[in-house]
This record gives sequence, structure tokens and C-alpha cells, in this order.
Amino acid sequence: MSATAFASGGFGAGNVVCSQTPRDAQSASLRWSKKLGSSYRDAPSSPLVVNDTMLVMSGRTLYKLRLADGEILASAKTEDTPSYSYTPPTYSDGVV
Repeated sequence: MSATAFASGGFGAGNVVCSQTPRDAQSASLRWSKKLGSSYRDAPSSPLVVNDTMLVMSGRTLYKLRLADGEILASAKTEDTPSYSYTPPTYSDGVV
């Protein structure tokens, strides 16, 4: 069985992505994990995937991680903590 998602936005508008969806825990495998934050106040936001990277907020920090292995490629502090990181980053025309 496969899942189909329709990409929206500038970098992948109209593209259809197909991927096999695991049916149970035995047919799934963890590729990587990354601990971000130390309490509920800096719990990671919903991730945003842009090309081969993942953008995620944790506390006052915006992280750019490599999608393949979770390595942190860049990070930047924000002025304030946005709603306990429940506000995910957004992306348009090359700007986060």
C-alpha cells in the first residue's frame, strides 16, 4: 500500500509523491532521531520539509537539519519563543 501526498507551495507545486507506508512496527525502521529542547516549553514544532532539509523550531531556536541523517546544518535564535514552539516555521520563495 502506498500513500500519496500532493505538494503545495513554490518549490514543489503540483508534484505527487508516492511512498510505501509501513503496515506495522516490524516493517518500519528508525532512520535517525534528534533531541531538541529540554522541557515542554521548548518542545519541537511541527517540521517543515524543504528540498533535502527539515526546518523545526525548539524554544527560541530555528534549526535546519539534513533530512537524510538529522545532522544540524544551521541554527538561529529568534527574538522570542513563539507559543511554546507550537507555531511551525513557514517557507516561501527561499525565505523562512
